[in-house]
Amino acid sequence: MSRHSRRTKQGAKLRELEREFERKFLNALRRCAAGVWGLFGQNSGALSQASPALTQRLASTEAAELLALGEEIQNLRLQIGIAEAFNLHARFMEVRAMRGPNIPGEPNLARNVLDELNAASAETPRARL
Repeated sequence: MSRHSRRTKQGAKLRELEREFERKFLNALRRCAAGVWGLFGQNSGALSQASPALTQRLASTEAAELLALGEEIQNLRLQIGIAEAFNLHARFMEVRAMRGPNIPGEPNLARNVLDELNAASAETPRARL
């Protein structure tokens, strides 16, 4: 397989993964904004002290999927030679890193991110939300 065709296939795979991330991230944000906690891991510290059964029941599978998918996207971007981070994944990681007594709860954070993305899509015709 030539370098060009390999790169073309990797580029197509990357676009597919990024679209999947966008779809899953938007769905997860909407669920979180509706009151489902766990996407941003704000209660991870408290859950680490809970029983394993409770921890498993309250853990966000959506967050785990997005983290794994985001890592796959970043690795593929590096293989292709794209140094910039995937913006949606980067924003997800930024919000997940927010901690402190003055940080809004996860539903409010999710609404804020949705508002940011909607504002960005209004400015950029290509963005799909």
